[in-house]
Amino acid sequence: MKSARTSLGYPVIVSAVAGLCLVAIACGHRGDPRPPIYPAPPPITRLTVSQAGTNAILRFPLPPASIEAGNDTIEVSTIEVLVYAERYPILDVALLATALERHRDLIMEDAIAAAAVAAEADRLEAIRNQFEDPEEAAAAVAAAQEEAAKAAEAREEEEEGRQTRDEDARLIYHISPSVREVWRNEDITPEVILNTARTLEAAASTVWAQIGLPTTVLDPSIPILLPDSSELAELAEVLLAEIEYEREIPVEIFVTRAGAPQRMSFEDAEDRVVEELVHLVHPMGIPSPDEIKTRYFFSVRARSARNVEGEVRTVRSLAPSPVPLSPTNVTTALGFEPRPTPIPLILPVLIPGVDESQPAGINVSWDQPPGDVWGRLLETPSLVYNIYRIRISEDADLVAPEVPAEPIQEELPATPQEELSSAFREELSASPLNTRPLTRTAYIDRSMDWGESYVYEVRAMVEPPLGAGLRESAGARSTPIAAVDTFAPDAPTDLQVVRAGSQVRLQWRAAAISDLQGYRIYRHPLPAPLTIDDTWEALTPEPIGATRFLDSTTEGGVRYAYAVVTVDQMGNTSEPLITEEPGVFEE
Repeated sequence: MKSARTSLGYPVIVSAVAGLCLVAIACGHRGDPRPPIYPAPPPITRLTVSQAGTNAILRFPLPPASIEAGNDTIEVSTIEVLVYAERYPILDVALLATALERHRDLIMEDAIAAAAVAAEADRLEAIRNQFEDPEEAAAAVAAAQEEAAKAAEAREEEEEGRQTRDEDARLIYHISPSVREVWRNEDITPEVILNTARTLEAAASTVWAQIGLPTTVLDPSIPILLPDSSELAELAEVLLAEIEYEREIPVEIFVTRAGAPQRMSFEDAEDRVVEELVHLVHPMGIPSPDEIKTRYFFSVRARSARNVEGEVRTVRSLAPSPVPLSPTNVTTALGFEPRPTPIPLILPVLIPGVDESQPAGINVSWDQPPGDVWGRLLETPSLVYNIYRIRISEDADLVAPEVPAEPIQEELPATPQEELSSAFREELSASPLNTRPLTRTAYIDRSMDWGESYVYEVRAMVEPPLGAGLRESAGARSTPIAAVDTFAPDAPTDLQVVRAGSQVRLQWRAAAISDLQGYRIYRHPLPAPLTIDDTWEALTPEPIGATRFLDSTTEGGVRYAYAVVTVDQMGNTSEPLITEEPGVFEE
């Protein structure tokens, strides 16, 4: 009976406890209040980063100021720039030579290991053949294998595990321990050292294949000969120059390491929009000339008025290069494109001239930079240029940024970002006027608007570009120039004059100009002068847009000469196109 009561009573107790729990829940007891969860602003993904002088230029689309999210509304209040700086080594011939030697060591190790495996198989087979009883043979082989395993373990301890390297260890082996120790002392992370080792291994494999060395060795006693230092330097020069030092970093790691040195209101970011992209500058300083340098990782995110930060999805890397200094002596002039004309003499001579077959514009010229930011001279053939245009507004600050005469070796800038002038933020074109880099130190701008005023900015680059992305010098600016059109437009052509009774019908072919205002028609009784003067009668008080005209005001018995003149939007007039009524024209 006791057992039965226990078995029957247990569920009664459980039910009672469960009931008490339900009563407690029903009483509505609550824990600490939790803050409400608000939706986050959308991520900013279309981010690009380039280098201009010692600055990083960030461009990205501005998110909407207000976004509907279900039954809620997200108000974007702040834009944050996230930055993480990371130390990394530059690869040179000495590092590649060491990597090549250690690459050979690994191949020899693999060959020795393969030979040892084959020898061990032969040894075990010989032991097995010593016994007629299969069980005795298996026991002897097992004992031999255990003994061999202990010996191998002892050798691995003595040789620092050279025979048991995993994939990462084989990569790291391409860098000597002494170099790795120096890098660790320079605050280079193990992650970066591994990535550098991966790059070195790839470079060593490429050189190995170029030389035609074997990837497997059948006889470990035969050494693999490597090229001498001069031959290796020649092979490695192009290879090392093509290595890019930008790299990807996982977003989840970036957000734990990055700081936010720039925060701005949505309205401030809106003021920095150039050609539909926000245009921001982050100072980086002059890259160090040493083997250890700094690269930067950038991202941007929005923050809502409720202080909810947007998700980070896009991270861009930039490893600054020693770009050229700014070009000098940027000058501008209105006119046609200069086109020197050769004069055949005893020696070829070029005399100044212009190309009037093309429209006039603003000619921009400049002198090449004296060197790069490290003070090194640059070869002229390696320099190319981009040119940018700034439309001047009434309140524009046209003071060009100063370029330091002496480069200051500074890896990470300690000063805060200097604000750009409102003119630079609002008016400087985000893309260069030229469609491809310029090799000449001159350019003519025919795409400007007549009647406006401009400043031109020229930036220098090294060709081919240093690494991925755009790397330019700081800009050098011209003085302001007003695009005042004082150039005569093209005259019309093929003027036809036909009389029908008292009416004279005129028709002509239109002038090939883009800023046409119209045509003026003049008449003069024969004989008529070849230039338009006060003796000519103006038949059209205002320019007409048509390419035909009917003169119904002729006097009987009088023959006329007619002239048509092109007028552009600025009021400039062409040379007259004069044609008489049928008959002999007299001057």
